[in-house]
Order: sequence, then C-alpha cells, then structure tokens
Amino acid sequence: MGSVEARVRMGLSVRPAGVIVYEYGWAGVEALKRLPKDVPSVVVGGGFGDGDYQVINAERDGGRWMTMHLLDLGHEQVLHVAWDRETGDNSRSNGWRDALAERGVEALEPILAPFGDLGAAVSLGRTLGARKDVTAIFAATDEIAIAVMKGLREAGQRVPDDVSVVGFDDMRFDAMWEPALTSYTQNFHEMGERAFRMLYGQIEAQRTGREPPPAQVEVVQGRPRLRASERTPLNPSKNTSHGSR
Repeated sequence: MGSVEARVRMGLSVRPAGVIVYEYGWAGVEALKRLPKDVPSVVVGGGFGDGDYQVINAERDGGRWMTMHLLDLGHEQVLHVAWDRETGDNSRSNGWRDALAERGVEALEPILAPFGDLGAAVSLGRTLGARKDVTAIFAATDEIAIAVMKGLREAGQRVPDDVSVVGFDDMRFDAMWEPALTSYTQNFHEMGERAFRMLYGQIEAQRTGREPPPAQVEVVQGRPRLRASERTPLNPSKNTSHGSR
C-alpha cells in the first residue's frame, strides 16, 4: 500500500489540473482513496458509485450477451469459470446469471480459480473435460478461457466440437489460438474520450469559479468478436436439460 501512497504523492507534487483513475485493481482503489476532494477526477472502470464522475464498461451486459449467444446456439446449460474475486454489481458473472435467469435455466455455482493462477485454471479444464454433461463454458477472462481450453484438450475433449468455450476482453492473442477464441471486446478508446471530456468540464468549472457539472456515470458498450471456439452442440446426449426450471 505504501508504494501506492508514494505514487499518488508524486503525481500530486506536479499540481495536476485533474486526475483520471483507472480502477481495474487494488492499486486504483487505493489511489482513489488518497486523492484530495478538491482535485478534479474521473474514475474509469470499477463499480457503480465509486466516484461522482465515472466511465464504466458495460461488463454485465457483455457477460449477458456471451451467455445468451451460447444458449442461442442450442446449449441448455452454460457453466461459468472465473477468478475467485468478486467484482461488484457490474460484473460479467452477474451478466451470466442474468442470461440464465431470462431463459429459466438454473445458474449453477461459478467454478472459481485462485486469482491469476493459470495452472489452476488448466486443472479446472481437465476436471470439466472429465464430465459428461458439459457442452458450453463462459470464462470471465480470455486468459481463463485459454487455460480451460488447454485442460479440456488434455482431457481428450475437442473445442468446439465437444465443448464450446468463449471468453471476455478480446486480447490480441485470441485470434492466434487454435481454435481462435470468441470473446467480447471493450471500447477503451471511447471510454478514454468520455473520461477526458468529463474531466475537462470539471477543470474548466474550477478555473472559472463556476459550479462543477452534475455528477454523472456513463456506461460504454462493447461488442462481441465471433471466431471459432463455439458451435451448436454435436452430441445431443451431452446437452441434457440439467439445471432448467
């Protein structure tokens, strides 16, 4: 924590007109706590309500879209593999729950790996590959998705013929994997533009002695990147109605 405090002090030492805080991990959360209230700021990411001025990815909407996509392909259940950290109301995991609830499918417990432990995610893939009822997996990140795909392959399962897998984040390596990973891309360019406009409005108000703009939260939608890691289920006997209501 001390290093975060030192970095915040260093940044403030140049007397910035304003600050944009990227809240995608504990460092961003801690930095936000240490900002003086009179410094104009915008939070990018995080959960709803983390700042008076905030730009957020529509992660929950994205998780819902990816899960709905698998259900629309004919999978009757979609399992979810994620890191063991709760990410708030706007989470991809909640989007997964939303989609299943809309279709009347029971949301089984998410399958969790220790945060950042790709070896554990590969092991989970092997475990899932040994099950006979798994046809579709929504992974909370692309790293998890590829680790799970590796484990599935080691267990003798083919992606997507035996098990469909989709991820989230649209990392650059997705298209180079075999099969190329279907994912969900976030519009960081638009988020940056909106965050700057939001910050500039506060700076100008402070400079001219006007009241600051009203608090605002803007949500930026992403879009799916369909590739080759999912398909309609080939084996109807695996695609049981387990979990439907």
